[in-house]
Amino acid sequence: MVGLRVAVKGNICIEGRKTSCVSKILEGFVSPYTATAVARLKAAGAIIVDETDEVMDLADCDAGALAVAKGTVALALGSDTGGGIRRPAAHAGIVGIKPTYGRVSRYGLIAYASSLEQIGVFSNCVKNLAPVLDIICGQDAKDNTSSSQPAGNFGAHIGKGVKGKIIGIPKDYAENIDTALSKLEKEGAILKEISLPSLRYAVAAYEIISAAEASSNFARFNGVNLGCRSKEAKNLADAYLKSRGEGFSSEVKFRIMLGNFVLGSDSYKAYYVQAQKMRRIITEDFEKAFSQCDVIATAALQQPALVGVNLAGLPGLVQPCGNAPAALQWVGKPFAETSLLGIADTLSCLEQ
Repeated sequence: MVGLRVAVKGNICIEGRKTSCVSKILEGFVSPYTATAVARLKAAGAIIVDETDEVMDLADCDAGALAVAKGTVALALGSDTGGGIRRPAAHAGIVGIKPTYGRVSRYGLIAYASSLEQIGVFSNCVKNLAPVLDIICGQDAKDNTSSSQPAGNFGAHIGKGVKGKIIGIPKDYAENIDTALSKLEKEGAILKEISLPSLRYAVAAYEIISAAEASSNFARFNGVNLGCRSKEAKNLADAYLKSRGEGFSSEVKFRIMLGNFVLGSDSYKAYYVQAQKMRRIITEDFEKAFSQCDVIATAALQQPALVGVNLAGLPGLVQPCGNAPAALQWVGKPFAETSLLGIADTLSCLEQ
């Protein structure tokens, strides 16, 4: 990693850097500490460069993905709540991985939805992901959601091929990836149709849960404890109302209001509790599928498949296949990033 240039998304803290998430509410905020993932990269000799992005950015390609695609940087750290790494990677024609929830410390990440979001990596090459994961993964005493699962040697399956690997294919979410899968089948992989019936409800469950968590996370940005205070504020009530009114975009305000609604006493059981139950069902459907296969392949830009990975806390890797913007998403069992990298590398070699 010595000398490699790494871009860091604007919602990941670096001591002394303005960390505004490209949001007016955090305009001028300078981070007093560095995120664990960034600190580990710096300790390994990486050169950290500035990148701007927005915590609520809904664009298809963020700055980190574009910087990697253009060769401005070798790698980029991003965050993925419901496809925030994988979707931009697919559009930019590069590789992006969202590790298992808890693999990478979230200390220093200004989160949108804490139970869904995970720091991950953009790269031009599957092989380059392994050494980065070796560095940034692992338990962190500063983040009690980080996993104690052993990390390291993520490149162990690279170059081992796919012979005997069972690839599960949910037919409703596998559009435009047939050619890539056929290449792997010729190399000895076994293709097996599987069912993930609950994914049809994934987007609805994601929207409810993420909005609920966002409304809680963003409550601290009030112009008093944290966040830019309105110059029009004349008292405490003004500081709250005007600062948040001026600082948040209309999209963020909508998410906050939706989150407050689904957490309200009259709607909590009807919406939030039901969304959490569906999250459990989605996780169980993935578990059943993985009893029949080693990995799951979906089209990268299928929204239910993207957010379903976050809801279940699974690792997901996106890579280009065929002609752009065609891209494939690999979904793995919990903490099975090593297997995903091995299969993705085999496909990369076949695509060259």
